[in-house]
Amino acid sequence: MALVTKFKSVFITLIAPCLILVLGCSQEEANPVTEIKSMLAAIEEAAEERSISGVSEYLAENYQDKLHRNSQAVKRSLLGYFHRHRSIYLFSNIKQITLNEAIENRAKATVHVAMTGTQVDSEEALLLLKANVYRFDLELEKQEDQWLVKTSSWKRIKLTEF
Repeated sequence: MALVTKFKSVFITLIAPCLILVLGCSQEEANPVTEIKSMLAAIEEAAEERSISGVSEYLAENYQDKLHRNSQAVKRSLLGYFHRHRSIYLFSNIKQITLNEAIENRAKATVHVAMTGTQVDSEEALLLLKANVYRFDLELEKQEDQWLVKTSSWKRIKLTEF
């Protein structure tokens, strides 16, 4: 009986508050900016792992840009890029995320990405490498509780702009 009382005491003082905290947090409304940052991190991780399916998971079904008619064309480009580059390391800097106030579940993001064949842990380390640095402007749409890239444009930028 004393063991049961001790268990109840531990449960009430330690475990119950944790459960309330976890359950309470899971019911809070999600923060779109945080969700978008998580999506961008997942895309970066998938690209570094050279995972076509991992990257394309975040492309909208109706994705289109100036070079690619659809998401299938993007997958072919990724296959070529991954074939040419055995090691891919990305160092990204999210410059801006803007939620569309007029249209719900739409947003824009600007991300600067340095692409190297060597792992980069800081902006200072980029100066020592000959990294290709790009600015990506993304149009995002939330579909079925997941943010997806609807279209994108990119251009090469100077390392000093990173």
